[in-house]
Amino acid sequence: MTQDPAPIEQADVDSLSDEFADYDGPILPTGMGFDFSQLFTPASLRGIAAIVVSILVLRAPSQSANAFALLLAAILIAWSVGGVAELRDPEKRSALGIARVVVLLILAGGLIFWPRFSTEQLGRLAGAALIAGGLFNGYRSLRSNEGGSRIEVLLGSILYVAVGAALVASPRTILGLAIVGLSLYWFVAGVLTLITNVRLDDRQIEPAGTFETFLKWIQTRPNTADDRIQLYDKLFYEGDYGPRRLSRFFTLMGFATAIAAFGVIADSTAVVIGAMLVAPLMTPLMGTSLAMVMGWPRRALMSGLVAIGGIAFTVGLSVLFGWMYGPEISVVTNTQVASRIGPTIVDLVIAIAAGGAGAFALSRPDVSDSLPGVAVAIALVPPLAVVGLMISQNDWSAASGAMLLFVTNLVAIILVGASVFILTGVVPLLQLAKNSRWVKLSLGMVAVLAISVIAVLGVTADTFARQTAGTAAAEEIIQEWLGDSDLQVIDTELSSEEFLITLEGPDQPPPVEDLAVDIEEEFDQSVDISVKWIPTAVFEYQDGG
Repeated sequence: MTQDPAPIEQADVDSLSDEFADYDGPILPTGMGFDFSQLFTPASLRGIAAIVVSILVLRAPSQSANAFALLLAAILIAWSVGGVAELRDPEKRSALGIARVVVLLILAGGLIFWPRFSTEQLGRLAGAALIAGGLFNGYRSLRSNEGGSRIEVLLGSILYVAVGAALVASPRTILGLAIVGLSLYWFVAGVLTLITNVRLDDRQIEPAGTFETFLKWIQTRPNTADDRIQLYDKLFYEGDYGPRRLSRFFTLMGFATAIAAFGVIADSTAVVIGAMLVAPLMTPLMGTSLAMVMGWPRRALMSGLVAIGGIAFTVGLSVLFGWMYGPEISVVTNTQVASRIGPTIVDLVIAIAAGGAGAFALSRPDVSDSLPGVAVAIALVPPLAVVGLMISQNDWSAASGAMLLFVTNLVAIILVGASVFILTGVVPLLQLAKNSRWVKLSLGMVAVLAISVIAVLGVTADTFARQTAGTAAAEEIIQEWLGDSDLQVIDTELSSEEFLITLEGPDQPPPVEDLAVDIEEEFDQSVDISVKWIPTAVFEYQDGG
């Protein structure tokens, strides 16, 4: 017969000892306090005004074309003033420089005195001006004998051209992003102004001076030298343990790809989230980002090659899994596919926030536990799995959409991660200044890629908006065309060349020619119309018994 174990003796716990005493110190650091009477100083009032104006702008998304015209005219005048200052130097004076100033002033005058432009026209005009300015600066840098600054000027010219091309391709979206970005900047500047001014440290700043204050703060960042070596060991695949870490990387990538691919096939969100947690792809991307701002070209190349190898491995393995599965995966009914083949600006904002959170978590060991949540938010492997699965079905349109989502996340991680590494003190300022040319060149190339991605996302958003508006207008025409019939519209698909309509009901549809005439009058172009009619009938059986 087994005996019950002897009871465990409980240790005597003195709940009044210092070990269990609650913290009774000051909530704020010594000497810290706030003087809310400073809210009524001129500087603080300007901060409040900056906050109010930014909120009003953000709450009014539809901007008038006249406001855009005046803003663009001010920018062109500023450029022309800079050009006049250059012409005062005999060595920089040229016929091309004089012509540039004259053209800028003519354009500015036209915008001021004849502001009859639409938002799209103004955006394209601004884009054309940026392209022209970029080409001019690029031509001048190529003719310059100053080899040290030629690359930087040329890179700046490429950025001008990229932004200009983005404005020409998607003017409304890019201008909207610019307005939102400036509004958010002034909102943050106003908040920082108020916080700084009400503190008891006898400092007063204006909203326009917050950026300079921020730069001074960067120069006095806390030193994280003790954590740098540990961070470098996490991110770079080198040394004696490099091959072993690489084998673990590709092993985890294989498992993550399998989980993601079959999670997409099963349309299971929980399984796809599991793949996000397993995937180690963020590590080489963060390593590339850190190597860029540290001025380490070899490490940047190595981390980039590891990332490219992981990307190719995931896509190839997903193609194989798609061939093994066999049945077609619907891009409409499968929510895991449908949510990843049409990225928008919202996905870019999510990627920016997640990339910043990932870099911050890596640079601070005390917050590294939040990395799994960052991995879920950034979603690197699932879009690549969708790319491979769609390639296995020869659906290149869906595959390109998923790849665009991945590239959006990629550029956000690299650019925002680099910025966060600088701001958190991971990159010493001396190292940053020493390798400034390399940092500008590498991040500039990624910035060009980011601008290209934003332009494509803007074009996609504009196309979707036009299709949505066109579909809504077409549906109203269809209802007028159907009249009092009992037909119901089941589905409508509007593209640039064809309009597909699915009807259901007992009545025969009216002549399609009448609908075609109305559609052509509404959209001012000829569109092929295809009407699918699903007739319905009622069959009754009555029991005579």
